[in-house]
Amino acid sequence: MPPTQTTRATGAAVLSMAACAGVLIAAEFMPVSVLSPLAAGLGVTEGQAGQANAVSGAFAVITSVFITTWGGYLNRKWVLAAVGGLLMLSSALIALATDLWALMGGRVFLGVAVGAFWSLSTATIMRLVPPADVPRALSIMYLGQAVAAAFAAPIATWAAAEFGWRAVFWALVPIAGAVVVWQAAAMPPMAGTGRKSFGALLGLLKRRYVALGMLGAMLSWGASAMLISYMRAYLDTVTGGDAGAVTLLFTVLGLAGFIGTWAGGQLAARHGQRALALPAGLMVLVALGLVAAHSNLWAVAGFLVLFGAANTAMSIIWMMWLARNIDDAPELAGSLILPALQLAIMVGGMLGGALLDWGGVAATYLACAGVAVMAVVLVGTGKRMEKG
Repeated sequence: MPPTQTTRATGAAVLSMAACAGVLIAAEFMPVSVLSPLAAGLGVTEGQAGQANAVSGAFAVITSVFITTWGGYLNRKWVLAAVGGLLMLSSALIALATDLWALMGGRVFLGVAVGAFWSLSTATIMRLVPPADVPRALSIMYLGQAVAAAFAAPIATWAAAEFGWRAVFWALVPIAGAVVVWQAAAMPPMAGTGRKSFGALLGLLKRRYVALGMLGAMLSWGASAMLISYMRAYLDTVTGGDAGAVTLLFTVLGLAGFIGTWAGGQLAARHGQRALALPAGLMVLVALGLVAAHSNLWAVAGFLVLFGAANTAMSIIWMMWLARNIDDAPELAGSLILPALQLAIMVGGMLGGALLDWGGVAATYLACAGVAVMAVVLVGTGKRMEKG
């Protein structure tokens, strides 16, 4: 759908998408940076606290499926604005949590927000800007992810050490409120595209290149979830629990996301499907390298730079694959890939947590490397993921 807004209005709308993406990423992965104190505060193991994140993944899956079916006629402007309201509610509930069940309750509302936003994000960008500008607009939107990755984790680690982990979640409430206001002001009205049937949604999988692409993306995101979900547990063993050192290493990890944002946009625009396997390949190297480096802080920092860049680039590369190869049904594609990725994150997080409690971080990261290898082998040159 060609854009009808002025360049300035369109730019403000894209930037509001970037802001929302940033707050979502910060909220979704906040337990990673405060995993140890959060688990101690709730009286559960780190593996159990990490597995609680699977709840948000489950509800993201449910929401993304229904957003283009039962919610097909909803104005996308107000759906996206509501995401910030759900983030406010989720953060407040987690800040008030007294046990694992309360934590999971807060993650339910986060899951709904994640499902609504990411299932519509690529299709929204495609409605806001001309086709030639989609890679750049996606890069801008994912810049919000890079900013959140750069600053949310280290700030949260520091704030949790100074004021307690609950203060970290309380701080998200007014930030999410600001996003609500910005989305409501900046986004143009965008009528829903009409209700789609579940048959139409699943019908996309009859396209062989779509089915293979979804599986390749799931393996890539599953490996990423196993790496990032238990990064705090890994860094605590490397640094001896020194909050300052953990904060610094999370900063290194996050700042590398800016490299990934730039590189992902370039790779997606110039190489298309040929770049799909690259992030998973880098994750194999990172997972094995972290296990081997363990006590070498300089080596660990180097691998975190590599992972931070690969993880951010992965999102842009795969969403550009979606925009190019399922351009006839972008909202349906978004509602299909989001549950697939959330399922991968959920399974990766649960498997990683079980392995962490059983055999330590090394077991989790070795399994991560195995999953990433499967992604690389499946995707190959990306030719099979390209529409005819």
